[in-house]
Amino acid sequence: FMHGLDQRLWRTVEDPVVRGEGPGARMLAANLAREAASDGSGRARAVALARFAMADGVLQRAGEEMLWYTAGIVLHLADEEVGEVWDAAVARAVERGSLFSVLATHLWRGFTQWNHGDLRAARRSLETAVGQSETWGLAPGAPQGRTFLTAVLLDLGDTAGARACLERMRGWVRGTEGQRLLGESEARVLNAEGRHEEALAALDGVGHLQPGELRREGARVGG
Repeated sequence: FMHGLDQRLWRTVEDPVVRGEGPGARMLAANLAREAASDGSGRARAVALARFAMADGVLQRAGEEMLWYTAGIVLHLADEEVGEVWDAAVARAVERGSLFSVLATHLWRGFTQWNHGDLRAARRSLETAVGQSETWGLAPGAPQGRTFLTAVLLDLGDTAGARACLERMRGWVRGTEGQRLLGESEARVLNAEGRHEEALAALDGVGHLQPGELRREGARVGG
């Protein structure tokens, strides 16, 4: 799903049944929650799966924190309060001495703060995340961090800062998802600069990198 592959190559007609209480069951639940949230197939089911994935600290103890974050984002998108989740995650990451976990937590906490309109807090969280990522050369998460930070700066009215953030992002793009995020960020900044035709061209340049269902939905909206 991060590489623009046709969903028919990796999704089944019927969702797998989540059995058991261990890390494997929680990992499956987190992914199924993300899929349900992405395609809008069922809010209640997505929330239930995400809650199960995060429950009891099973995924964290197993070291599967990224899927734990995935479940947390699903709950956030379903308007559940997850602020304390990120606070606890930062504390645990610091306790473990995991730089990757610390920066990932700041990244997704910044994303949720941005969505809640807490722009200054979001800027602090995201600047921490991208600073750690780039200082230590950790490419995973860098495009997302720069994408979110660019959008936050635009919402704060700092178009020049957003442009500078975007330009820094170019050296950290990896894979299909990174290319898509770069194109979307470019469009946001160009739009804020009043360069609307160029913004549309930037989106056209990455439209093929969206999953098939999103492309079709975009075509319906555009039409």
